Amino acid sequence: MVSNNQLFHLFLFLCFFQITCLHAQLCTQEQTSALLQFKQQFSFNNDADYGYCDSVGILSYPKMESWKEGSDCCSWDGVECDNKTSQVIGLDLSCSWLNGTIHPNSTIFHYFPHLQSLNLAFNYFGMSPISSEFSRFTRLTHLNLSGFSFSGKVPIEVSFLSKLVSLDLSNNYDLRLEEPGFELLVQNLTKVRELNLCSVNISSVVSNSLLNLTSLTHLDLSSCGLLGKFPDEILHLPHLNKLIIWDNLALTGYFPEFINSSSPLQYLDLSVTNFSGELPDSIGNLKSLKMLDASYCKFYGSIPTSLGNLTEMTDLDIGYNNFTGMLPSSLSNLGNLVLLRVDSNSFSGPFPSLGANLTKLVELDLSNNQLRGPLPSQIIGLPNLTWLSLGDNLINGTIPSWVFSLPALDYFNLSNNKLTGHVKEFKSTHLTVVDLSNNNLHGRFPSSTFKLVNLSSLLLSSNNFNGELDMLCHAISLQILVLSSNSFNGSIPQCLGNFSIYLSVLDLQKNNFSDIIPDTFVKENSFETINLDSNGFEGANTKIFRELQNATSARPWT
Repeated sequence: MVSNNQLFHLFLFLCFFQITCLHAQLCTQEQTSALLQFKQQFSFNNDADYGYCDSVGILSYPKMESWKEGSDCCSWDGVECDNKTSQVIGLDLSCSWLNGTIHPNSTIFHYFPHLQSLNLAFNYFGMSPISSEFSRFTRLTHLNLSGFSFSGKVPIEVSFLSKLVSLDLSNNYDLRLEEPGFELLVQNLTKVRELNLCSVNISSVVSNSLLNLTSLTHLDLSSCGLLGKFPDEILHLPHLNKLIIWDNLALTGYFPEFINSSSPLQYLDLSVTNFSGELPDSIGNLKSLKMLDASYCKFYGSIPTSLGNLTEMTDLDIGYNNFTGMLPSSLSNLGNLVLLRVDSNSFSGPFPSLGANLTKLVELDLSNNQLRGPLPSQIIGLPNLTWLSLGDNLINGTIPSWVFSLPALDYFNLSNNKLTGHVKEFKSTHLTVVDLSNNNLHGRFPSSTFKLVNLSSLLLSSNNFNGELDMLCHAISLQILVLSSNSFNGSIPQCLGNFSIYLSVLDLQKNNFSDIIPDTFVKENSFETINLDSNGFEGANTKIFRELQNATSARPWT
């Protein structure tokens, strides 16, 4: 049993502890005044981040509005204080609507020697230079100046912040890190774990000094204008989790061998570079890999079967390369795949059997290859598939029922194949793009498709579809309608001339339309390209043709 005396002493202790903590949290008057002066340098504009914060789900609001004279600055939004000393050790003003310039004589540089973390990302600082005064924060471990705010040369003094664990200067498109700045940065920041220089203009050979950053977990050098050969040993850094180097067209490199399966690498983006060579069979040892983007490179050879060992993979994009051979059936082992793109290569052989394991797929793109034969008749369990692109192959036979049954389908492209038969009713009501052009399909196109209110592009040219178009008046979002070289007949609905403010491309040539062209076509429309040639219109349409050419910006039909 606890005595009353013990309870009383416990109560006194808790009161003393609370008073001590509250006292320790009180911000010094000097730092309070300095922060309020810093606040006066800015106005608040909710467009200061160009909408980036909202687009990635980061709450955007003016944090400084909570900064008021007479209140404890340690309680202010975005301010962190040390519990023992009351010194300000952290400022997070990211996505805070700040609009102004950080001057070298700003109070922020002179009254916060204990600052360890500073985040000013995604505000607007007038594209001003980054001040060399940032080097005053000698205890800084985290510095984030990302987001459309700064320009000019990155001061060499930033490399003096030797305690930095995280440095983010990304998305400052007019920022330059000139020699020897990049080399100094890499040599001095030996403790850095996260280094993000995306879109900073470096325009130099990748420094081998990067290999000394043995604590590195995240490296982003995308769109930096890097030159020469990328040191493949970087992929073997012991803690590297994410490597992003896309959009460096003059950067060469290749996949190294991965001897063991202990690599922590999860995200690897080499796209839009000059990387080449074959994928090694040892790539199957990257057991933790979740995302691989090697698109728009110069890789060649066949895909190793071992790629099917990477069962953690969610995104695989190897499009726009020179890969050959058959797609390995082991890809069906990747049950976590959300995106699979192998388009614009030279894959051949029968259409791959993807099996029923890829139930999480959202995007599937096998277009522009040499895949042949019919589509599998039985594929089930693709409830999330929104993007299906199989165009520009040698696929024949009929379109199987499972294709039309996909409930979430948005983008559908089977153009430039050898498909025959009828098109059935689509289950999805989300379709925005349907492209079945250049096949041997025939019969009446399902009227329900024309009634989809989100349908923006419908391309059915060079088939043998027939029927009338009255149902088109429901497709109020159409921007592109190409029905040329078919057997559509009847009158052209008047609604096509004025029902959509978006319709810019209309190609109905080489069909069996008759009667007259509706006079709505010459009144209000947004046509940029129009072709009604080779139909059975009456002679009175000559005047309409001429007026249509004069009244719109439409390209003349030939």
